[in-house]
Amino acid sequence: MANQEIEDNKIPVCRWMRRHYIEGAKFIAICSHCQIVIYYRNAYSILHHHLMEEHSEKLTEEQKIENKIHWTWDYFIPKANQKAICNLCSKIIKYHGNSYSLLINHLRRHRDK
Repeated sequence: MANQEIEDNKIPVCRWMRRHYIEGAKFIAICSHCQIVIYYRNAYSILHHHLMEEHSEKLTEEQKIENKIHWTWDYFIPKANQKAICNLCSKIIKYHGNSYSLLINHLRRHRDK
């Protein structure tokens, strides 16, 4: 049941971060620890910042320093030189900075199969 709730949550951040938030209206996340309402639009880092500032005891040391928080990182392992390995097919995909379009395009190929 809890895993299904996480899957139903459409906040576009990685799975471990979605566990800390309840999806509100468009671009709204509600912290499941303190019920604060956060408007994030495309600034997903504000959600991570809130967890760090207010609930750091709920995060692992790895999560505290994580900077790859977009949902696409649930499906890729980041490597050096802006490359990532797909968890579904092991293909190496090159990406550019914080642009996720190439990673998303690759995932669409799996969905269309």
